[in-house]
This record gives sequence, C-alpha cells and structure tokens, in this order.
Amino acid sequence: MNEQFLERVRAICLALPGTSERLSHGEPTFFIGKKVFTMFANNHHNDGHIAVWIPVPEGAQEGLIGASPHKFYRPPYVGHRGWVGIELAEIDTEELTHHIRTAWKLIAPKKLRAELVDPPHQDSDPIPPQPPSGVTAHRDLTYVPNGHERQKLDLYLPDQGENHPLIIWIHGGAFRMGSKEGHPDRPLHFEYVAQGYALASLNYRLSQHATFPAQIEDCKAAVRWLRAHAEQYKLDPTCFAAWGPSAGGHLAAMLGTAGHVTEFEVGEHLHISSRVQCVVDYFGPTDFLEMDTQRLPDGMIHDDADSPESELVGGPIQENPAKAARANPITFITEDVPPFLVVHGDQDPLVPHGQSVLLVEALEKIEADVTFYTVEGAGHGGFTDPEVPRLTEAFLAKHIGEINIGETERIDHA
Repeated sequence: MNEQFLERVRAICLALPGTSERLSHGEPTFFIGKKVFTMFANNHHNDGHIAVWIPVPEGAQEGLIGASPHKFYRPPYVGHRGWVGIELAEIDTEELTHHIRTAWKLIAPKKLRAELVDPPHQDSDPIPPQPPSGVTAHRDLTYVPNGHERQKLDLYLPDQGENHPLIIWIHGGAFRMGSKEGHPDRPLHFEYVAQGYALASLNYRLSQHATFPAQIEDCKAAVRWLRAHAEQYKLDPTCFAAWGPSAGGHLAAMLGTAGHVTEFEVGEHLHISSRVQCVVDYFGPTDFLEMDTQRLPDGMIHDDADSPESELVGGPIQENPAKAARANPITFITEDVPPFLVVHGDQDPLVPHGQSVLLVEALEKIEADVTFYTVEGAGHGGFTDPEVPRLTEAFLAKHIGEINIGETERIDHA
C-alpha cells in the first residue's frame, strides 16, 4: 500500500467532524456513522489505480471524467451511483481536500455539517527545501522589522555571477494556508536559479492573521525590502518578476496592477518602488463577486461566509462589495501596467477559468502586453501540458532574463 498517499487522504478525512476509519473489502474506508464517504483504493481488483473513490453531486460525474480523464475515472461497483475515482498521483492536496469535503457534505446530516470547520490554515513546521548544488539559500530574512512571524522570505542565489534578475514567488493556499518553503505538490522553481535568476519565496499574513489588504501590504513591503537590499544580494533592482499560483496568482496580479497604489504601502523603505516588471499569474481569482456565477457544477461555493474570499475580506463577499472591489486587481489597472502571462485550466473547480478571462479582457481593453493560455481539460494546477513551462520560461526570459543572463546561461525558448 502506498503509505504516502494514504496518509494524505487520512489527514483530510479524519479532520472532518464525525468521521471514522475502518477496513472495508480490505481497504481503508472512511465513514460518517455507517455511511461511506471516501474509500481508499490501492490497485483495487488489480485495476492499476492508486486512488480514492468518493460520491459527487448529481450530474458532476460525467463532467469531471470527461474534462480530466487522467485525473478522474468511473470506479467499479459504485460508479453507477454517482461516484468517481480520483488518481492520487494526478491531484494536489488543495483540490483533493475540496473534493473530499464536498463528498462529506453530501453524506453528513445537517447537524453535523454545522460543525464543519475550515481546513488546516497552514503547514505545521514546513521543511525547508534543499536547493541544488551551485545555489546558496538565505532563509527567514525579515522584511518587516519586529513584525509578524509570517513577514519573512527565503532568498536563493546562484553562486556565480551578479546583477541577477529576480523571480518573486508568492505561494497559494486559499489565503489561509501555505508557506514559503513550498509544497511537495508544488515545489519551488530552482531550475530558474540554475539558469542565473535569483528566487525569493515569500510568506505573508494569512486571512486568520489579518484581513485584506494586509496580504498585498506584505507583498509590497517584501518587494521594497528586496530592492533596498539589491546591492547586498547582487540583484538587479530593475528586473523583478512576480509569480504565483491561486491566491499567490491573485497577489502577483495585485503587485502588477497596484504598483502605483500608495494606500497599500506600509512600513519601511517607503521611498523605494514596489513595482514589478512583469507578472506570471497562474489561475488566480480576480473578481470575487463573479466567482459563483462562473463556477463548475462541482465547484467551490464562494459566496458563503466561510469561503476563502469571504474570510479574506472579513465578511460574506456579496455583503461587502466595496471590500471585494478593493481586492480586485482590475480595479487598479492603468496604462503603465507591466506585461502579464496568465495561465488557467478550463476545468478548475476552485477558481473558475472565467476569473482569468475577466482579468485578461480588462488588460486587453487598455492594450496591455498580456499573454493568456488556457490549459484545456485541466483543473486547479498540476498542469502536464508542456506548453505551460515553455511559455513561462519564454515570458520571463523576454521581460527580465535576457537583459542580464549571458548567452551561455540564457533560457532556450525558441
């Protein structure tokens, strides 16, 4: 049995109220009372799958399987009752958590559903990643003196060269979890450091620590700190890129469109710019108020008071339209917005694909430099389409890399 996959499933299931685990047909199975809501399937009946089987809302089975057949399949015996199998090697923890919680809600009685709490807010004691040979790590650099414990960053530098273009990585996690150390599902992009870039990975205050705009204030403070210390760390202060997935994509987009917005500038180095020279936005939310009108049938509900977006702004988003607008990157677009690369799967159950469409249309309206790539059939990240890394490498090389990376180190994006 693949213990790593099982432990991931077990942690998600047993964190839900009223659940228990016992063997059924020789497989670990998770119950609410006598009702099954998740079954672990380790090569069940020699079908070759390491998966979980879960019930899904009516009508969702065919859509999930049709859109992402590499990720979802119809399991034997239970498939006709509206269940799906999920290939554990093909899905990240955030999306898996969403699907298992949705299955739990389908089975749990109303009284028990009222006890449901949010998933764990952040990784406990994240393990710092080990950079490859030729890369030096500077960990836990405080970008807000005497600030919150989350106001730190890790900086990874090539051992050779100087005047490095900088990629600023902003982690995702629904604004309520995640860390600068990365995650096994989404490791840090050390391949860029090997090619001459510097890489800064940020922590920022999560929604349980402070509501918006604390998150963009932190990101801006980190950019200013990095620029203020550019000479010390051999960075080129004119070549900064912001890149992030999901919640991190949203904050990267905010850095891009709100670089000129002084109300989000708090703390030290206020005389230094927090602008970035380009943005890579992987499936970030944009207009919170439109997310439920765009969501897939099995997609996350965002108008609820306990949704990630509602917790971010401090109340149900539909009851706080002004706060939602303030957290919308489109609100701050001006004609001097930097170049954008936006990537999104068209079957994303957590952040609807239409969110990126809205951002791209707003950028195109002012004739900004924007590249939009839709990953057909893909969900919330975990992309296997080779065009995604190719586009990302080419975009970063064009806008910050080619200026300073020598011919022998330059990314080949032909």
